[in-house]
Amino acid sequence: MRLFILVAALLTVGVIVSAGSAIRPNATSGIDRTAVASVKSSNERVVVRGEQRAALSNGGYDTRIEWQQKLAAVAEAQQTGAKEIVTKVFENGKLVSDQLDWVNTDNLDFTPVTRDEIVANATLVGHQVDVELVAVNYVPLFGGTAEIVIQPDNEAKFLATSGQSFYRLLGPLAEGSRPYLLTVVDGTGAPRLIMGFVTGVGGGDGQGMGWRADGVRGPMLTSGSAEILPAIPPNARVVPRPTK
Repeated sequence: MRLFILVAALLTVGVIVSAGSAIRPNATSGIDRTAVASVKSSNERVVVRGEQRAALSNGGYDTRIEWQQKLAAVAEAQQTGAKEIVTKVFENGKLVSDQLDWVNTDNLDFTPVTRDEIVANATLVGHQVDVELVAVNYVPLFGGTAEIVIQPDNEAKFLATSGQSFYRLLGPLAEGSRPYLLTVVDGTGAPRLIMGFVTGVGGGDGQGMGWRADGVRGPMLTSGSAEILPAIPPNARVVPRPTK
């Protein structure tokens, strides 16, 4: 099944201006309107609502929605001073996911990075590790982040290599606790492995998330130590973090 909008038709970047503050992207800049239909803040709580499509309700798609919702929620909390975020996913009007997280918006200033810089790094590293860059879905929040979509020439060989390849493909997005989403797809565009991180979620540095398809094998890095993917049940959430 194809990953929903691999090369996303992202929103036109919007900005908000408040007295005495610099122009900055709003909480839904570059975010899929289906995943994040609304962002509301009140009483130190941000609530993000989105819709998933029944035909695409799979672990890969769900993980992508979760990443975008939490990214938008933390960005809104950074602007409003909220201490909690709530992410809600609906399907045909029915609530199918409802998550509450603490949020820490301290130290969320990162070195600005452009889409061109992310593309240049992923393209260069991709040539070195036999990976094709399929898309970079750029989101101008937290200095700039993105979903990087890649297709290995040889999936088994690529996933059997050290997790250092993932770190190198992220390039500038591997800075500290900066958010990122890395999606590995096959030749049909179907997701095979998704690794993501959202800064500030959980009250600490942030929260990782991930998903793998049936049959995916290979090592990955988790908090600096090796974890073998076969030990993770298919469609399970994992907590990946790149490390040098």
